[in-house]
Amino acid sequence: MNQARGATPESIDALPRYKFKSKKKATLERKMTLIQKSIGEGGILAAGTDKERIISAEDAVCCICLAKYVDNDELRELPCTHFFHLDCVDKWLKINASCPLCKFEVGESAGAASGSNSGGRNDEPEGGKWRDLQETH
Repeated sequence: MNQARGATPESIDALPRYKFKSKKKATLERKMTLIQKSIGEGGILAAGTDKERIISAEDAVCCICLAKYVDNDELRELPCTHFFHLDCVDKWLKINASCPLCKFEVGESAGAASGSNSGGRNDEPEGGKWRDLQETH
C-alpha cells in the first residue's frame, strides 16, 4: 500500500515566504495601479520587492483555513505558484508533500529522504523550472 508522505523540513523551509499587504493600506501610487487592475478586495504579495505582484480578491483567501489574508500575514508560495498562510501550509506539507489545491508534488518527501529514492522531486527537469510546468490531475 502506497502511503502519502510529508515533505522534509528542509524542503518546506526552502520554499519562498512573503508578507501580504491589503490594498487598503497601499500607498496612493499603488492604489492607482490596483484600481486599474480591478482587484476588488485583494492585495499585494511581497510588496516593495522584485517578486511583488497583485492578488485578486478571489486569491486573497487561504484555501486551508478559509480565512482572508490581512496585513502582514506571512504566506508561503509553492512551486505551482499557489500560496497559503505559512503556518497552515507548513502543517499540511509535513503530512502531504503536495499542493492542497492542485496536488503538485513539493520538494522531497520524508520517505525519500530516509533512504528510499522514490517519491521525492528534488531534481529539476531538463532545461526548465518546476514553476514552468502545468500539471493537471
